[in-house]
Amino acid sequence: LLDLNFESGTDLDDFSVPQDTMDALPIVLQPDQQAEIPVVYLASDGITDSSVLDIVSNDPDEGQIDINLVSEFKGEAVLHVDPAVLDYGTVALGQPLEKSLSLSNQGTGNAVLTVSDIRLGIVANEDFTLVVSDNAGQTVTFPALVNNGDALDVVVTYHPQAQEDDADRVIIASDDALEPTVEVTLNGRGVVGDVSVTPSPVDLGRVRVGESAAQAVTISNSGGATLQLTGVELSGVSGEWVLASSDLDLANLAGNPHTLGPDAAVTVEVTFNPADVGDESGQLVISHSGPSAERRVNLVAEGYIPAHITFDPDPPLLRFDNVQYDSPTGSAQSLTRNILIGNDGGEVLQVQQLLLEQSSGEFTWEPAITSVPVGQQVQLRVTFTPTRSGDFSDRLLLDTNDPDVSHG
Repeated sequence: LLDLNFESGTDLDDFSVPQDTMDALPIVLQPDQQAEIPVVYLASDGITDSSVLDIVSNDPDEGQIDINLVSEFKGEAVLHVDPAVLDYGTVALGQPLEKSLSLSNQGTGNAVLTVSDIRLGIVANEDFTLVVSDNAGQTVTFPALVNNGDALDVVVTYHPQAQEDDADRVIIASDDALEPTVEVTLNGRGVVGDVSVTPSPVDLGRVRVGESAAQAVTISNSGGATLQLTGVELSGVSGEWVLASSDLDLANLAGNPHTLGPDAAVTVEVTFNPADVGDESGQLVISHSGPSAERRVNLVAEGYIPAHITFDPDPPLLRFDNVQYDSPTGSAQSLTRNILIGNDGGEVLQVQQLLLEQSSGEFTWEPAITSVPVGQQVQLRVTFTPTRSGDFSDRLLLDTNDPDVSHG
């Protein structure tokens, strides 16, 4: 046997003779001897192939014998994809999520499925990427041949680039006669952790010097992804402000962040202890791992000293002693006593009401007092005019904005 070669037919490269057999040429056969020539067929697609193997020898009558070679595939290739939808739900930015779909040949016989392409519907989509591998875990190049019962694994990774809803599709093209193109829907939503603060701003209002006021402040994660609280502190405030929390280790948050899941919340307490009069402001600064990195909440309060009523004489007691009254004629003398009403507080003393407790008519006063400036006094003149003989007494009531004395 002098030579072995293939001629004519389709896909000649699908047919071959092992190299060790070719290297053994020429093969010498003694009378009545036989030699086995192995012929290998390796299908490159699912199409029927044919070729001719030429066997050249020194036989004087048949120097070349042609052996016809034919491959045959029976049945139909059927593409099956599972699942039809990949729903990623909510995925935090920077935390990609993988999901897989399986592509298999569930046809009949030994028909081979030719997959010509698997790609995303949106070109250069930054939110989704895919990798296709075979049963051995090797990356697939196209066209890819899938034997009956074999499968390809398509891993689609969702890595959202923004806080938004994202969608795409995986397009699979094959030679499935009934369904040459199959699409798998991709859905997902990119989410981030986000800090919200209640109340904001924090307004503690007017606080009396020497006293204190506190406000509970709720820090919550209003986003869809877990975040880390890395700092909660006061900024731009005087020593009159204090921050505390039973939920957080405020002093060690930088080195030991507090995890805050979606809809979770913690509470801090802001206290204002005014040492003097005046407006105070600052900020509550919340550092976190979310995209905004920091949240600032304004703090406002006012220290004040209230109005404080004083009297001269003190205690405020006016004695009129004996005042003459003439019973037969009904005439009477009058006597006037003065009292000074002062204000040694920090605000104008407001007099909302000034009246006699009994209002019997023997006592009158002037002038009508509505306010007393800080550090000043107003003289109130009280006159006693008896309407009969006997003892008289009454009380003059002052309703003011002095928080310590409701009535004078």
